[in-house]
Amino acid sequence: MDAAPLTPAQLNNDQLNAELKRLARQAQDNPEGSPLRQRSLNQLLRLLQASGKLRRPYPHQFNYLYEEIYAEALQRLFIYICQKIDLYRPEKEVLQWVNFMLKTRFFYEARQDCVPFYRPERQKLSRQPWLRVEELEQTLPGKVPRAAPPTLEDQARDYIESDPDGCLTQKHLRGHPEITLQILLLRILAGYKWHELAQEFAVPLPTLHSFYSRQLQKCMPQLREYLAP
Repeated sequence: MDAAPLTPAQLNNDQLNAELKRLARQAQDNPEGSPLRQRSLNQLLRLLQASGKLRRPYPHQFNYLYEEIYAEALQRLFIYICQKIDLYRPEKEVLQWVNFMLKTRFFYEARQDCVPFYRPERQKLSRQPWLRVEELEQTLPGKVPRAAPPTLEDQARDYIESDPDGCLTQKHLRGHPEITLQILLLRILAGYKWHELAQEFAVPLPTLHSFYSRQLQKCMPQLREYLAP
């Protein structure tokens, strides 16, 4: 029988990271849709939410809409964890993995949804009401409709997010450790334009695009192999 999950108050940082990793690996070790996998995921989400370690990207932007955007981003993140836990790689800390996704993908997607006028060229997405962890638990696993077979775009996104070969994060733009090929690809998949990326990172557009083109060319063989039937 599994031990009862520990609370954040009982854990120091190393213990918290170890407990999150244990729950993530435990979920991966059980078949999709099984009660043991569901229980591990429920415990993982609860511990993440209670840890106080989830980042709050760009806290001084969007004024009174920030909390709505952040809540939407967390909901998308939690659903992603439940659906894509097998993409987690144990050499990374769970908090490192989820905070990366929260900042680089889900906060941006939630911003586009909640603030459609910020991106006028994008159509506003249909939104689901915010779910607390307790409500999210009730939808897993049997009550969530089984996803359709992944498209080529889905597979490419999985490769970019998991970076199984480390190709997308090994190198960064000189003087900008935060700008990797993975970061740029995630932004592009989210629909951002090159002039927006250049403004965000305060880097000349030709410099940014040249780095992207060179690094993408180097990683194309791994991507093609990953997508091969």
